[in-house]
Amino acid sequence: MSDTMHECDSDILIARINKGEKVIESILNFCKNSGIEGAWISGIGAFASADLALYNLAKKEYTKKTFKGPLEVCSLVGNVGTMNNEYLAHIHVVLSDKEMNAFGGHLEEATVAATCELKVEIFDHPIVRKYDEKIGLNLIEIG
Repeated sequence: MSDTMHECDSDILIARINKGEKVIESILNFCKNSGIEGAWISGIGAFASADLALYNLAKKEYTKKTFKGPLEVCSLVGNVGTMNNEYLAHIHVVLSDKEMNAFGGHLEEATVAATCELKVEIFDHPIVRKYDEKIGLNLIEIG
């Protein structure tokens, strides 16, 4: 496993995304404006709507679905890095609806219903992605 790991020191910030704001857009803008090229994100909150995706490895494509709220954010986790000098967020969520049914996937975008509270763990080493032909995804480069 040592060839797939990189040790990093980190700083931790707490952030909030406000009602009506877009989640991925806000995270990327925050990281760009702060010069953060490597961070781990986790959070909770509530969404008015969310666009989720699930990757089909055999077809190398995403299936996408939009959910309307109210949606409780039970778990939000992922990272921010760069690819070809562009910022990318790779975030997954588990959401629950008003019947408390849980579902989740890759977060394409969401609109905050009340608040989205985040822990942003900033690494001293950037997260850089590169397209992997075999998998069909932009994977983290290690080493």
